[in-house]
Amino acid sequence: DLGATPLVPLEKSLGDDQHPRGGFYHALDAWQAHLLDALHLQSAAGESLSGLAVDEPKLAVAKVPAFGETDRARRFDQESECRACHRVLQECLRGSQQLQSRATLSNSGAAVYSKERPFFAPLARDPQRLTSEDHFQDVRSVAFQLDEGMRFAPGDSLAVLPSQRKEKVAEFLARIGCRYDDWIRIQSAQGAGGNANDDDDEGSSSSSSSSSS
Repeated sequence: DLGATPLVPLEKSLGDDQHPRGGFYHALDAWQAHLLDALHLQSAAGESLSGLAVDEPKLAVAKVPAFGETDRARRFDQESECRACHRVLQECLRGSQQLQSRATLSNSGAAVYSKERPFFAPLARDPQRLTSEDHFQDVRSVAFQLDEGMRFAPGDSLAVLPSQRKEKVAEFLARIGCRYDDWIRIQSAQGAGGNANDDDDEGSSSSSSSSSS
């Protein structure tokens, strides 16, 4: 304590990462509400919060009803949606493999890569932890297996394509109140027109909650 006056009392500012209902996020919602109230009292005492300018949401999100509950649910063909998603993923994978195999050769015989023909570098070994096991930070050394003779130029970049940890996906889904097999619809809030169940709105899409995590 360096003498500052906290906007939110300390007892309302502590979160428990082991809390069964979302870890420290469980306390975060209440803390944010207390913080906004405190800031309002500090900066706009006596004024109504309804008069403050707040950006309207740009997207409208709604769950697709369980199949069999409504006519709209029956019209939503989950099998076709899954096949379409799988087809797109397969095309992306095929395209990346073709780009790598068709990489042009330079005069020296080494493959030439660019942002149009990226090199997909696999891990050379498992990431090695640099910090001790009892340290709160998990810092690791990561080594990639590069093509022989690969050269770098200013502006080149490395893109890391991570995979999601199952426990974190489960935590996120619990946080937003969704199951892994729920389907949601995301569309422009302006296009929704207050009716997120209209199947004919433009600029809308449907997806599984697990894929959006």
